[in-house]
Amino acid sequence: HIMDELSDISCDLYRGYVRENKDFVPYFRSATPEQELGKLPLGSRPAKRRPTGGVESLRAIPWIFAWTQNRL
Repeated sequence: HIMDELSDISCDLYRGYVRENKDFVPYFRSATPEQELGKLPLGSRPAKRRPTGGVESLRAIPWIFAWTQNRL
């Protein structure tokens, strides 16, 4: 039960910070190579997403690569 509680708490905090903090995406883009990775021909779908917005504006592959390159 303790691991379930820890998992639920950490998931809620992570989602709250990443999805609800309006400053997260601009900070993430400035602190990681996400934009540069987004220019690489990765994946099978078009690379275009909105240049601004929340986490939904980030492409999946550059987001994961950039996240693993960083320790926030």
